[in-house]
Amino acid sequence: MKQLKIIFVIFSLVLLSCNTTSTVSESQENQLAQQKKNQKSGIVLYKSRADESRNKQSKKEFYFRMNEKEYFIKISEGYVSEEVLLKNIDKQINVKGEVKIGKWEFDTPGSILNQTETIKGRSGEYFVIYKILSN
Repeated sequence: MKQLKIIFVIFSLVLLSCNTTSTVSESQENQLAQQKKNQKSGIVLYKSRADESRNKQSKKEFYFRMNEKEYFIKISEGYVSEEVLLKNIDKQINVKGEVKIGKWEFDTPGSILNQTETIKGRSGEYFVIYKILSN
């Protein structure tokens, strides 16, 4: 009877350890899938945009070209600085990042620009870079 209890305890421990191992590997698989989902490849662009309020060229901005589509890079939400992006202009790079939808910038009250109208901030799809993986 004592041997039966010992065998039962050992069997239970083996069963529990197998179950825990599969849970960990499923968790690791989910984590790897998420990381792979956030890995993107593209080209960093730096170009001027037309300033609609003044009908002239204004400051330059960063864009990320991926799958033949260009996304505004919102530096303030990511972890990559402007200096790092400048070093990677026109280069194919692999990044950890994602496409988001929302405001690219805030509305600018006309009083700040000595104008009567408030300039609406742009919105839509933009790209956030969390880390440059390779170039």
